[in-house]
Amino acid sequence: MLTVLMPPHPAHLMPVRNHVRAWLADLGVALDTARDIVVVTDEAMTNAVEHGSRPNTATAVVTLTLATQPGAIVLTVVDEGAWQVPTQGGDFGLPMSRVLADRADLRHEEGRTTLLARFRHAR
Repeated sequence: MLTVLMPPHPAHLMPVRNHVRAWLADLGVALDTARDIVVVTDEAMTNAVEHGSRPNTATAVVTLTLATQPGAIVLTVVDEGAWQVPTQGGDFGLPMSRVLADRADLRHEEGRTTLLARFRHAR
């Protein structure tokens, strides 16, 4: 399992992407699947930074978890902020995530927004 706690700031996105990419490579995930997971992870983390978290709060955090399950890798991204409606012309991330993942769901509850995505993975 990979867990990353990140302050909601764009400067942390690239290092997290690189860490996810390396973790997937260590697992031997196929390049196409790894690319899809990295793209969905980056989209979810970027949205958590831009739309969800409270960047002015010193304790705000975005949590990323990647876990292996039999035949799958499950991505969870949680932010602690109040959800902000995407601006006009936006809102492409969730539909894209649903195309790249086998399943992607977004929940807003208890002051948090959670993206849960599942990707097939054969070892």
